[in-house]
Amino acid sequence: MTGPETPHEPLLPPDERLVVWRAQVVRATGRRAAWSAAALAGSVALWRLATDPDLRSLGFIVALTAAISLWNSAAAWRTARARPAAELAAAAREAHAAYEAHDARQREVPYATRPARFTYLLCAVLAVVCLLQFRVGIDQSVELAGLIKPAVRDGEWWRMFSGAFLHAGLLHLGMNASALYVVGRLMETHLPPLRLPLVYLAGLLGCSAASLVFSPDAPSVGASGAIIGMIGFLWVVAQRNPRLLPPGLASGLGMSIVLTGFLGVSGVMAIDNAGHAGGTVAGALLGALLYGRRDADVRGGGSAAVLDLLGWASLVVLLVAAAFTGWQLI
Repeated sequence: MTGPETPHEPLLPPDERLVVWRAQVVRATGRRAAWSAAALAGSVALWRLATDPDLRSLGFIVALTAAISLWNSAAAWRTARARPAAELAAAAREAHAAYEAHDARQREVPYATRPARFTYLLCAVLAVVCLLQFRVGIDQSVELAGLIKPAVRDGEWWRMFSGAFLHAGLLHLGMNASALYVVGRLMETHLPPLRLPLVYLAGLLGCSAASLVFSPDAPSVGASGAIIGMIGFLWVVAQRNPRLLPPGLASGLGMSIVLTGFLGVSGVMAIDNAGHAGGTVAGALLGALLYGRRDADVRGGGSAAVLDLLGWASLVVLLVAAAFTGWQLI
């Protein structure tokens, strides 16, 4: 005995189903482009109504970000309209297969589901040092342990490390800690976790060295040089070995580097451009060294044991430097 038939629409021929699916994609990307255009119009209006609507204002940065979003969403809409349905479907299948392949690889990685321990540890260290800064005063803390270039040249080389643990206030700390949280978790999830302290230390030293050479007078504080070193490292890995990281990550990382550079050049924030450039180059060079070959495995080439040992050594250096910075403030 059979029950009543379930009402259903007749199946469309394959070609017609592709046409319907393509129309849905065009509508969806069109809606995203429309929302992006509205966000751009609103941000431009707020920027123009500001008391100081110049290219160095935060409002202009918001408008620029909205413009980039509109450019990307409009490009997706134009692609959906211009490409034949079969070609668009093939590209979608290829992208889906890439994500599935990446997810399958991640399920085989033992550390993929572990907490990002080193990321949380470094965020906590930055927060503790910032609390000590408020104990003595932000300005006084910079005098005591910031990257003051004349003091470094007079022999206080330890400031090359300590300056990266200080911040100019809670907003500065919040921006850097949130960036470290996002980038650090990404690195610890997809690559061996001990690569994080190694890359962080390389970015820190590259930032301090470049700032000392190319910005020899202005004092510098903050962890952003080390963090953008991590971004440069991941960008190289995503370029050379895209199978190790989520698909499409390289473009987002590259945009982060470009926007950071624009923020510094425009002068909207007091950014150490030389330090950021040095951190980026140091991280990128380390990425090319460990993952420059397209066939490099997730360990980063060479001996995994040696790289892990270097990671532990880097972590010890970072913790000792942070403790010394706290001692200088106390």
